[in-house]
Amino acid sequence: MSDFPVDEVLANMAEQAKKGALCYVKWTCRGCGDRCTADEPNIYHVGGYVHDKCGTLTVPTGINFLLIHASSHAQDTIKRIMKEARRCP
Repeated sequence: MSDFPVDEVLANMAEQAKKGALCYVKWTCRGCGDRCTADEPNIYHVGGYVHDKCGTLTVPTGINFLLIHASSHAQDTIKRIMKEARRCP
C-alpha cells in the first residue's frame, strides 16, 4: 500500500466524507512496521497514533485511507466493529 503526503490525503478524505463515506486513516507503525488502520472514521490525529500491539507512537508523514461507502445501518455496524477490533494487524 502506498502512502501519500498527509495534506493531500486529508483533502481527499474530506471530499469523500462530504459524500457520506467513512474514511479510516492508514499508516505504518515506526516501531514494528505493521500497517495500521485508525479506529475512528473521518478524523486525523495530528499528535499521531499509538500502535496497540507494540505501543509505539507514530506521527506519520505519509498516510492513506480505507474508504467505505455504505448505508447508514452498515456504517453503524462498521464503526462498532472498527472500535472493537482496534484494526492493527
